[in-house]
Amino acid sequence: WITLGLAQSQALAGQTAAADALFESILTRVPDNRAAVMTYAAVLNQRNTPASGQRAQTILRPLLASAASDPLFQSTFARASEIAGDPIRAGEAYAEAAWLNGRAEQALVQLNTLRKRDDLDYYARARIDARIAAITPVVLELQRQGVRDPDLDPNRR
Repeated sequence: WITLGLAQSQALAGQTAAADALFESILTRVPDNRAAVMTYAAVLNQRNTPASGQRAQTILRPLLASAASDPLFQSTFARASEIAGDPIRAGEAYAEAAWLNGRAEQALVQLNTLRKRDDLDYYARARIDARIAAITPVVLELQRQGVRDPDLDPNRR
């Protein structure tokens, strides 16, 4: 934990090479350590370069299955994907983060917007369609009960 804190401090101090070497050393020893991966991914996302986004995606991907129900993980993966130039994965992860944060209607809107893209391949379209099919009944039930997302309510202002 001390090494992880040191790496994060070096990154914040602008010692990028030293921080990266330390983070990479930590990930070599404990590649699936959630705290180490999330801390390094956050540091990489703060750099806001395509290369840092791609590296963050790479280190986060092994945790996708085990951390799929964590909204912080989904937001971090979404930002990494966005920075890396992967808007489809970013959109999916942002929608999943919205869903996990109790924003079902917002997640559905995001997925439906994403579904309209011309550059979706078969697999991305299938993933998006499956999530839409899973989320739609929940949104319809919430709407039936009169529950609306305040950020999406046109009467709010």
